[in-house]
Amino acid sequence: LIEPFRLPAPDSPVAGDSGPFPLHRPVVLSPEAPLADLAAGFQAAIVDVLATKLARAAVREGAKTVLLAGGVAANRALRDRVGEAVARHAGDLPVRVPDLALCTDNAAMIAGAAFYALRRGEQVGWEAEVSPRLPLPGWT
Repeated sequence: LIEPFRLPAPDSPVAGDSGPFPLHRPVVLSPEAPLADLAAGFQAAIVDVLATKLARAAVREGAKTVLLAGGVAANRALRDRVGEAVARHAGDLPVRVPDLALCTDNAAMIAGAAFYALRRGEQVGWEAEVSPRLPLPGWT
């Protein structure tokens, strides 16, 4: 049996520096580790949790349709698993998934907005409150 990874010793060097995020000691991977199996297992675990929680939330909230969208909707395993989970938990509740070409992340939009904000001299520190529903100034 190959040990795919081990936790680093408590006195091992720490990655990162001080600030608002905790310091991190990355795991040490074995050279013989089946990395593809490790990645596939990680994806399967996350997909299962996301799909199951989505299906249960749809039932709990009385959803009429489930829509999977955004960059995450490009993941084939998630697209398949959401349909299965919704069928199991919610019966014939419709599941809609856009064409793959339309499943994009909004990172480019955020980066574009940040570019123009920085160009105007706007900056904010770590103390800023975060709200995903705030409008972008100058963008209506």
